[in-house]
Amino acid sequence: MAPLQPTLQVALMAGANSIVLWHVHPSGIKAEPSDADIETTDSFADACEVVGLPLIDHLIVAGSIRKRSYFSFLESGLLA
Repeated sequence: MAPLQPTLQVALMAGANSIVLWHVHPSGIKAEPSDADIETTDSFADACEVVGLPLIDHLIVAGSIRKRSYFSFLESGLLA
């Protein structure tokens, strides 16, 4: 699970107007969110709402050079 408090703290201290989360899954694997990814995204979305910092998207990047893959929580409808 991504460290929620330090991540938001850095964003707020830097004067961010919004944030995009992203991370990489091991190469060769299709980018699909795990249960932990979904929980983390939900936690960040809730915390971002409390502090008034819009969470634009959470992206997962995966695949290989020949077969790239990504997953967008926004595009999939998992991020309201």
